[in-house]
Amino acid sequence: MPRETYDKFTKFAKLQNATPSEIWTHYPSTGLNNYNPKNMVIEASIIETYLLVDYLKKYNIKARFWYNNPLFIHNEKLLRIKGDEIIQEDISNVYFVSLRESLSHPFFRILKIILENSGGGLVKPNMQTMENAGCMNKFYAKRELYSKREQYLGDVIIPFNITQRDHEVFMNYVQKNLGDKIVLKKDCVQEGRGVIFKDLARENQMQSISKILNSHKTKDREVLISKAYEIEREYRCYFTQHGDKKTVYSIKQRVNSTDIDVYDKDDITIYKNIAVKWHEVKTDSDVFKFGTDLTKDILESLSFDTGCLEFAKTTSGEIVFFEVNQMAGPLPFAGEDTKNMTRYYHAIFDNMFKSKILDDFIKNNSTLVESMKECKYHYNDNMKNNHHLEGDVWTHTKLSYTNTQKYNTSIYVKWAIVLHDIGRVLTRKLDHKKKEVSFGDFEGVSVFMAKGILDNTTLTEIEKVRIFKIIAHQYTIIDYIKYDSPSKDELLDLFKYEEELLYDLSQYVKCDLLGRVVDESEQDLYDIKKMDNFIEYTKTLKNIQKKIKDKKYTVSILVGPPCSRKTTWASENAQNSIVINRDSSVEEIGKKYNKHSYDEAYDFMRKNKKIKKEVDKLDEEREDYAKLSRDKNIVIDNPNLTLKNRKEWIDALGDTHIIKTIVFLSSFDELLICNKQRTKELGKSLSKGDFINKLKTFIFPLVSEGIDNIEYKF
Repeated sequence: MPRETYDKFTKFAKLQNATPSEIWTHYPSTGLNNYNPKNMVIEASIIETYLLVDYLKKYNIKARFWYNNPLFIHNEKLLRIKGDEIIQEDISNVYFVSLRESLSHPFFRILKIILENSGGGLVKPNMQTMENAGCMNKFYAKRELYSKREQYLGDVIIPFNITQRDHEVFMNYVQKNLGDKIVLKKDCVQEGRGVIFKDLARENQMQSISKILNSHKTKDREVLISKAYEIEREYRCYFTQHGDKKTVYSIKQRVNSTDIDVYDKDDITIYKNIAVKWHEVKTDSDVFKFGTDLTKDILESLSFDTGCLEFAKTTSGEIVFFEVNQMAGPLPFAGEDTKNMTRYYHAIFDNMFKSKILDDFIKNNSTLVESMKECKYHYNDNMKNNHHLEGDVWTHTKLSYTNTQKYNTSIYVKWAIVLHDIGRVLTRKLDHKKKEVSFGDFEGVSVFMAKGILDNTTLTEIEKVRIFKIIAHQYTIIDYIKYDSPSKDELLDLFKYEEELLYDLSQYVKCDLLGRVVDESEQDLYDIKKMDNFIEYTKTLKNIQKKIKDKKYTVSILVGPPCSRKTTWASENAQNSIVINRDSSVEEIGKKYNKHSYDEAYDFMRKNKKIKKEVDKLDEEREDYAKLSRDKNIVIDNPNLTLKNRKEWIDALGDTHIIKTIVFLSSFDELLICNKQRTKELGKSLSKGDFINKLKTFIFPLVSEGIDNIEYKF
């Protein structure tokens, strides 16, 4: 940042430990007239920087802040001048972050290259601004939108190399085709700074117009000429756009004051200081839907990933695109709007810092990568899998990941693609009779293996769960695309209350299915048009809010494999509750026969049908008692990995109790470590194969099962 801005930045150093909501309180708020230079800051870059500081601290990302540093590049090295010294900077895995500069200088383009070659990158929102100077980049947007010129730009004239002797002929053409009232704009249509309104019916216009055209030519700046519109309403729509996902989260509608300050001269009329108010549009209003639909349509032609899109509706009903601000500021926000803006910036930061996924995976999981390379889909070279002619899990993963880059998917889809098949390395089996390879229901194994990998990232728990759900439910959507089973209606029932997850899954499945080499005989199952139509359909879905009845008591269904800390949680949280645990029934019956460890009791039961019947009877009696208890909290401390396990309790108590599912998420390695410890302390043990078989039955819980509330324990 410039020295002047940095000096102001340091005056607000107290914000380095502030929350986003506290940071926003130092930004002037719309209509409140509360700007005070002593405690307020108007430069958006300062607010943005402190929001970035908060984000870096939250995810424990190490950072340095530079200002006014003399830098230069020598071949592949970045060097900095400090006094009389020249210091070579270590740029391995370094990200150079810029929020405000246009980065149009050749230095930054080369810096981007050498950083990427060293495992890092140059990161900023809307990288296309490196191609065009100026942070607003209105003309860049105009160029991208030109394919829809008639719909959103109207009649425009763009001069180039118009000399003094051409001016009169040129302006006669402009007047004839655009009319008397025109706008000359340095970067977009009729909005903001640089707008010059002209009435060509007035006399003596050519002198001032010639100055504009000559200035344009000598300064090598673009000028856009359009007719002047009578504006009825102007809108600012704040959006994020990642891959196929377009989100409009805030819309402001401009309302002009009736008391407009007009600066009038003989040959020019400029709105000098229009008194305006920007009203926040309610998200459930027709205006918000209108603005959202229009913004998303315009974004189909734009490459901006975040920004503020401005357009107007004219008195004659036309829509006129004005500009895209690459960043939100320096616009004032207050109240709930600051939360929207924080989400906006976090979307930018996520896109900057959480995207180098495959490289990090390879670097940190070399042994697993080798296992994926060795994990073949084919029985042998003569008996191949027609759906995976690429050969092995690693090749398929790389092909699928390339698609996530091609289609610019979210980081959640990228991570799901990288991790979706890792469970296959533990579940692969050869069927020598059929001469084929089988993997079984490997998705649950992938989920618990993925947990250990994602724990070494900066992802939040909520973000990890989002990735787990994609991995766990991948084949539900694959089967819909390939076989129409389940049907679309059945999918909507299955993902009711979590409909937005279908968008992630639809993108994931396209990347997965197109990341295979498929035999010609199976090509009909891979309908790209059906994939794209489903993606478009899922964009329209919003989560339905489930209405939960007020009930006094709760059934807590614990979900997780052995050694995932369920019983520990129950012992600490289930006081005054009925606790159902089959292991306790096994141990109690075992004690009758002098079996004093769980393994002894379980082995005794497994070898003796009479003893198993005793355990089943005791367990059934306890379950029946719980199911008839209408005035008690109940904890089901069993694995409950399958739909059937959970449905038994939901059906029995859903009418009288709140149904809460608590999912215990331990990594596969953590389960094995815990198993060793538990064997030593309690005489309770499972083999690695036992864990794999249990995880193959795991179905990730969804609210549509009849669940009122889902919690996750990491």
